[in-house]
Amino acid sequence: MSFFSKLSGSLKDLTEQVTNEVSKLTTKDNAGGAQPAAAAAHGQGNGHHAAGQHQHQQHGGLRFVQPAPESRAPFVGPFIKFVTTDLQANANRYSILVVVKPGSNDAPFLRMSLGGALGVPILLDQYADHKFWRIDVAVPLQPHPQQVMYSVNYGPDNVFHIPGRDEPYRWMFHSCNGFSSDVVEEEKAALNGIKPLWTDVMREHAKQPFHAQMGGGDQVYMDEVWNSATLKPWIENPNKEYKKTAPYTEEMNREVHKFYFDEYMKHFQLDGFREALAQIPFNFTWDDHDIFDGYGSYPEYLRCSPVMQNMFVAAQRFYLLFQHHTNLQLARQDGYLGVHGHSAVKQYGPYMAFVTVDVRTERTLTQICSPESWELVWQAIERLAPTTRHIIWGATIPLVWPRMMGEGAIEYAGTAMLKITSAMDGIASLVSGEKKSKEGRSEIVKLFQKSAVYTNVLNSLGEPELLDDLNDHWTAENHVAERTKAIERFQEISRRRGNCRVTFLSGDVHCCGVGKLYSSDPSLRSDETKDHRLMMQVVSSAIGNKAPPGAVITILHKSAAELDMDQHTKEAMVPLFLEDLAGQPLQDQYVYGARNWCRVTVPQSRPDSLMFEIMVEKVQGDPNGETKPYGVIVPGLAL
Repeated sequence: MSFFSKLSGSLKDLTEQVTNEVSKLTTKDNAGGAQPAAAAAHGQGNGHHAAGQHQHQQHGGLRFVQPAPESRAPFVGPFIKFVTTDLQANANRYSILVVVKPGSNDAPFLRMSLGGALGVPILLDQYADHKFWRIDVAVPLQPHPQQVMYSVNYGPDNVFHIPGRDEPYRWMFHSCNGFSSDVVEEEKAALNGIKPLWTDVMREHAKQPFHAQMGGGDQVYMDEVWNSATLKPWIENPNKEYKKTAPYTEEMNREVHKFYFDEYMKHFQLDGFREALAQIPFNFTWDDHDIFDGYGSYPEYLRCSPVMQNMFVAAQRFYLLFQHHTNLQLARQDGYLGVHGHSAVKQYGPYMAFVTVDVRTERTLTQICSPESWELVWQAIERLAPTTRHIIWGATIPLVWPRMMGEGAIEYAGTAMLKITSAMDGIASLVSGEKKSKEGRSEIVKLFQKSAVYTNVLNSLGEPELLDDLNDHWTAENHVAERTKAIERFQEISRRRGNCRVTFLSGDVHCCGVGKLYSSDPSLRSDETKDHRLMMQVVSSAIGNKAPPGAVITILHKSAAELDMDQHTKEAMVPLFLEDLAGQPLQDQYVYGARNWCRVTVPQSRPDSLMFEIMVEKVQGDPNGETKPYGVIVPGLAL
């Protein structure tokens, strides 16, 4: 007998009505102006509802819909996304995405042990005869925790968990869930792919369930899009004017769309990650690798070129579908914020909110997010429940992190470069038989230019490889003012609310650590609960990608210094790693170079605080994925 036939689904305890029932969607064309070439060539759905007869059930004001006819069509998924906690309706809202394989026009059939669908399935898009269906669901909150089982098209049962109405969320954070293009296949194999730490996540989930997962960017790595055959002539042509003006062809368009679709279909079905997507409701935001490495931080002639602009359209199309369960036509209606981007502010129960700011769509060399889009985010934060005690900003790239500055870092980096130069001179002398021979050195330089080392100095677009990374960071000269404004605005929110702590949670850097901002007033050091400027910066990266070389970690430590953000605020790194994975004392305690993810809970002894535990991989590539926790407590605010 099926699990579902054993459950009554009674919702008699529900007394309040869901006020934000999914509105009726139209099928009219988007009126937002002309679509770029890629969007025009691969038109997106406007949110068509499934046809057929549907039964409606009323439960304490919630109007659930049972879709008909029942379908058994094969599909990829399901992927469950957290939408919000509707405190007025006393319910949690989620969306479930399935990608139905070719051969079926039937809408997916959903069964749930608790709650139900708020409307009929919505056809978001179609690509290569695959149909993207979204089902909006709600589950009424209870005083006690709940386990919700669901299945789609009579497929396997999946379970997700909801805390009690007034209970805190237990959740996890991850970033950089794949591999950069410089990681060779042998290294990926030695690391056992991304599976080990997802094994650890799901093992923890089985012990004590997570209610949510947050993805801080680079959920997928799309850098290999540049290997597409139709893009080769554009990449290999050194002429900047050509790159700036060359047309984006239909052949490019087909190949690029196919690449992004195929990568998502493959990546979202990887062992461990696949199970997490079906069982731990997610909330994701993107970073550059979800598009391609460095997007938004290239010179204007590249960023505004027809090729890059239309590649972005393809990346955005599948990003919205797979990671947000929406499309360009429905995104604003679905609660995503921005003039052009897709930021979000989500309530997690009465006490926590999670903010994601789209730092890619509007990014240029001189801005990360437009002032108008920032204002929409601030307005949404103002609407958060007055009971909110913690606001977490999933900032993708750290706001507080060691800067490549200071005599120690410069001296160390300089020594490394001298060693490289010395080595080249030595090899040149061996080849030529003459110390520092110009001819010998010239030959070695030619060999060096053909090597992988040199190709990493200049990227495939003919720009310095490190330039996009340096321009990406909040502390880059062109972005530091925007960073300061954002931090000061969050400080003002904390000061005005009086009981709401702000914390930054980031990835990107492929290593982990904790920084903090805090008041310059020394009288507040003894009681951090009175410091509204105290904002911890937790960095957890990467759950998949390999860690940087030890030399980079050393430079980061030598760069760590207390700095003045402004006259009222200081910033510094926190000595979190007092011992290594084997329990031996560490001298460098700020940054750890190993794969990791982050577990977030509320300490029983300090219910107004949050505990962030960075779970560091003990043995690189071990299939068991065992980790060691390094924890920091973020205190509540009580002005």
